[in-house]
Amino acid sequence: MQDKANAAAMDSTKSNSEDSVVPGISNADYVKLCGFRTEATGSMLADLAQKLSKARGLFDKSVINHPRMTFEPFYFFFYGSLQAQRTLMRACRLDDPHPTLVPASIKGWRNALAKMWGQYPALVAAEGNEVKGMCWKCEKPEHVGHLRVYETDAYRMEFCKITTEKGEVIENGRVFVSTEPEEQLTEGSFDLAWYIDSYSNS
Repeated sequence: MQDKANAAAMDSTKSNSEDSVVPGISNADYVKLCGFRTEATGSMLADLAQKLSKARGLFDKSVINHPRMTFEPFYFFFYGSLQAQRTLMRACRLDDPHPTLVPASIKGWRNALAKMWGQYPALVAAEGNEVKGMCWKCEKPEHVGHLRVYETDAYRMEFCKITTEKGEVIENGRVFVSTEPEEQLTEGSFDLAWYIDSYSNS
């Protein structure tokens, strides 16, 4: 009986260690979403996913320099204020004042506006719809952390397929989508020219 109890306890511990840290996505996929390839499993993987679930985890050297973690650069798709070079430079603390932004689009989403902030957009799932914006190659995990701080908990990262203006398809891109209930959103689109004139160059 004791052996069965011990086995059950071990199975329970294993199950708990493999529970998803972030609802709706496995720990392995969440670590990948943050830009990392990893060989970690079980409790080690859960611990890494837990740390990455907080933006500060992307500045934690014990995480980003972990021997079983390798950051793999990827492309972000931007559809709001981060399309402005100056805003992206400030948000990610880039040395380059003119980061390379490439015209692009993604499908399966539509633009809306967050009622709380008015001018800032939020993506809402919409099959067959297309949203135009810019894509940018993210080279460092710290940049992911800075962008998550900039976007706040009002947005979460999702995988997306990006198509550039020239027709190049970029698989496994990332995009920030709204975490707000749809009733807190209103129809509308982001006016990039107005934003740059009003905010980005200040």
